[in-house]
Amino acid sequence: MLARFPQLSAATIPPGSYKGQTAEIRSVSAWNFVVANKDLPVETAYAITKAVLSAADPKSEIYPTAAGTLAGNASMNRILPFHPGAIRFYAEAGIKLPSP
Repeated sequence: MLARFPQLSAATIPPGSYKGQTAEIRSVSAWNFVVANKDLPVETAYAITKAVLSAADPKSEIYPTAAGTLAGNASMNRILPFHPGAIRFYAEAGIKLPSP
């Protein structure tokens, strides 16, 4: 499934996430990305990326469903190129990006 749908990534749902669930569940997930035109200024893309991915608690600082909005998840991107402004943020944060 992952080979056929590169926009998906392997995911594991920990035990206890659902009532009566005693074992982890292997699943897939689709990651959220901010998509921008390549002509978006580098400084703007950098500022957006930094503002979103520097949140200490994305769930409370951004939106409840943003709990998984973490810089470390960038490694799951297998389909979209990163904007140079985003690349700058990740480099400063010490996050290794996947090879294009």
